[in-house]
Amino acid sequence: MIGFNQYIKIENCIFSIERKINNWFLQCAKRVGDKIEQKRRVFYWRNKAIQYIAKLRLTNHISVEQKKEIVTYYSPYFKCNTLFHEFYYASTGKYDKCYITDDIYYTRIDPYFNNWEEALFQDNKTYYGMLFSDVEMPTTVASRSGGLWFD
Repeated sequence: MIGFNQYIKIENCIFSIERKINNWFLQCAKRVGDKIEQKRRVFYWRNKAIQYIAKLRLTNHISVEQKKEIVTYYSPYFKCNTLFHEFYYASTGKYDKCYITDDIYYTRIDPYFNNWEEALFQDNKTYYGMLFSDVEMPTTVASRSGGLWFD
């Protein structure tokens, strides 16, 4: 027969293991979610490029050699699509393999430097009065956040 103290130790051990498994699962789910979000953004920005190119009815095109140069330049880091380079060249008449294209910026650079989850809170002007109480600003009569009105 087990004593009460032993029972508590076993329960704590089981709880600790469950918590570790849950944390591991949540981390895996977040990584998968981040990858899905990144792919969604890549798809969105590539479609934007295709729409821009279709609207412009491009007459200036970058050469096959230039496309190879772009792909080679970015290949140590990730697979690069040349659609935006094509768009930039058609729009400006200037070629540069080092362009930071919209799909690269919004899928690689922006997520690295900015936390989108925190931005949802920080960009909400409803909280500015609390966050910046020492800064002079207009008096808030009412505000709306998450579909709710506050006074």
